[in-house]
Amino acid sequence: MSIYSLKPLLQHQLRPYVNQLATRGVTPNQITYTAAAISLSAGFLLVKSQNNKHWLLLPFVMTLRMVLNAMDGMLAREHGMQSPVGAVLNEVGDVVSDTALLYPLKTLNGVSTGNTAKVIGLSWLTEIVALAAQKLTGQRANMGWMGKSDRAAALGALGLWVGLGFRTHPYALLIMRVMKVLLFLTSLQRAKFIRMQRGIGMQQPDDAHHQQIRQHNLLTIAEHCPANYFVSWDGLKIYYRQWHPLVDQAQTLAEPHVVILLHRGHEHSARMEELAQRLVAQGFSVFAWDARGNGYSEGERDYAETFGHYVRDLDQWVAEIRQLTAVSNAQISVIASSMGAVIASAWVHDYAPDIRALVLATAAFKIRLYVPFAVPMLKGVRHFGLMNQVSSYVKARMLTHDVQIQNSYQQDPLISTSIRTDLLIDTAATGQRLVDDAGAITTPTLMLCAGQDWVVDWRSQRQFYHGLSSSWKEWQYYPEAYHALFHEKHRDQVFERCIDFIQRVIQAPVMPTSVKNQHQHGYSRDRADELLLPTRNPAFKLTKWMMQQFGAQSDSMAVGLKQGFDSGHSLEKVYQNQPGGSSKLGKALDQNYLNSIGWRGIRIRKAHLNELLNLALAQLSHAKVHIVDIAAGHGHYLFDLLKINPRVQVQMRDYQADNIQAMQQQAEQRGLMDRLQVVQADAFDLNSYTTKQKFHIGIASGLFELFSDNQLIDQALLGLSKQIHTGGLLLYTNQPWHPQQEFIARVLDNHQGQPWVMRCRSQAEMDQLVRDAGFEKLDMRIDQHGLFTVSLAIKR
Repeated sequence: MSIYSLKPLLQHQLRPYVNQLATRGVTPNQITYTAAAISLSAGFLLVKSQNNKHWLLLPFVMTLRMVLNAMDGMLAREHGMQSPVGAVLNEVGDVVSDTALLYPLKTLNGVSTGNTAKVIGLSWLTEIVALAAQKLTGQRANMGWMGKSDRAAALGALGLWVGLGFRTHPYALLIMRVMKVLLFLTSLQRAKFIRMQRGIGMQQPDDAHHQQIRQHNLLTIAEHCPANYFVSWDGLKIYYRQWHPLVDQAQTLAEPHVVILLHRGHEHSARMEELAQRLVAQGFSVFAWDARGNGYSEGERDYAETFGHYVRDLDQWVAEIRQLTAVSNAQISVIASSMGAVIASAWVHDYAPDIRALVLATAAFKIRLYVPFAVPMLKGVRHFGLMNQVSSYVKARMLTHDVQIQNSYQQDPLISTSIRTDLLIDTAATGQRLVDDAGAITTPTLMLCAGQDWVVDWRSQRQFYHGLSSSWKEWQYYPEAYHALFHEKHRDQVFERCIDFIQRVIQAPVMPTSVKNQHQHGYSRDRADELLLPTRNPAFKLTKWMMQQFGAQSDSMAVGLKQGFDSGHSLEKVYQNQPGGSSKLGKALDQNYLNSIGWRGIRIRKAHLNELLNLALAQLSHAKVHIVDIAAGHGHYLFDLLKINPRVQVQMRDYQADNIQAMQQQAEQRGLMDRLQVVQADAFDLNSYTTKQKFHIGIASGLFELFSDNQLIDQALLGLSKQIHTGGLLLYTNQPWHPQQEFIARVLDNHQGQPWVMRCRSQAEMDQLVRDAGFEKLDMRIDQHGLFTVSLAIKR
């Protein structure tokens, strides 16, 4: 991670002091002289001194130097004190200071003058390349592992080590060697930046000019905003465009087919029009949206609360397109670019629509941020409420060779130039999740990859492609193309490739993919089986031992250790979410345990279950609504429902006697026995379901996730189908993915005292089991982490 990335935070803290210096007449050149003088004095002292304790000055000198370097730049830029002489002086001062502080390294035991000279020379090289970038591209290249700030940190740490009296040989020499490698790589990375900027296209007008154009044009957007929109689930108006073929064009297809286009980040639907026209000429109906916060659509610019909001928008929009065009999912294909490709992939993965084909162009599963460990760093910064927004480094000349499109991109008032930091972090997490769990996707897929892509990483695209379970998947590589494949000079070839793929897929016989046997064979079974194999990772054994030694001090962990971490008693603690323990350590452990991502997802699942249960009740007009929960656990959410909704009558079932007892006690305490029936029954025993009693709503929550065998799930769903009225509703949950799947299997035990090995069931698999039992899915919710889903289905 380059420490230079933290410079904006330092500047923010220094700004009040810089303003005071400006009012007192202090100039940037005076600050530069001061920094150089301090560096020279410190270097001279370290060369002449025989006392290692003097090296303790180095961390303070390096910190002071970085502060002064930041202050002279702020004085120059923010207070109108920039000058050609000052720019030269600033660069010379940096070189002098670097040399003065690096030179004393030769006095350390085991470090030769030659090694020191090489480090000094390479440090000069990094700054020379940075200056060359400024001269050739108009942008200074400050990226890399060993810039000025990183050298300052390394020298400061080394000074602390020597000053405290630790042995310097061979550690100082090792540090010198690492610095040489990192300095060389830094220079190389900065040189690549120059090549990228110089080789990508013509010089563009400066950013200030572009901003003037955009501000001028944005003033008229509201007056010309089209009225073609749908109202999304949270009330936002999402604008979209549509193109339809003429009658003779439509006849080229055997049946109507819709292609949905999703633009890349920062852009809008009009940028997809050329591709849309090519598709229409082949007889396709085409729809393209402006994602929320983009183009004409409502929503805060460059922002969505979570990445999942885009995916939920897409799911709703596709449902509206189906109604508008009277097509099924099997008559829909999606072509998506960059961030739009991540939205499309997440939709196919999470919501499992049985669409016909999927085309993903330069999918942004991993955005190239060019700063090592950028995402962890941004997370840390956001923890303190800083850096709310990240400016986009992407210029038009980094996207396409086509000069005309570069110009149109620069002048387009609807194209945004930044992204909210939280959304960037969530996008990165979603991309990582999709690559990890690509095996859940069985849709015929074509992936398009650009060989000169400066925006996203092609390796993650290839990893995703290899992970796909699709029996029909194709890969197309364009070695000379930049990121925006649909806007490149040779985009006709890209368009033809997309159209050819979709035409071949829709002309082939529809072969529904069955995933009902994933419990016997398939990627999810393989992943679960691997968790039964021994591991060499000592962290799991150490964590399990520590939980056994100290877990009893934590209220929630103590219940899990005794009853099983998947038991109803353990989940009750998770739902209560009240950290407690027999000691301060126990309470701290409890809080950390309850705040793990899995348990947060469980609590979100409960909220989603309540939301869809209320939606189900709103759809039923019966005077009395009968509900059955086949594995209620302690059933607290149903007790709350009974209290506030007098027309509800509930039957709570569970297999475990202690859960039955707990529910009966709650019912008696709350005075709900007249509308509540508690029954001990095995949800997987088909004989426990009778036709004597019918229900309007059936619930299977938190049950199927615990069992890998689909035959058990079939039994429960068939039993529920017998007891639910035609037109009745089913609520069911699923766990399609879990980032701690291996940790849980290696560390936690289930209620049977065995390792808690979970097989994460894909949403397509779960929905297919439900569909085969006679239900049709209507709606779904999923948490932002992609762990748990809650779905609503109707019995046809």
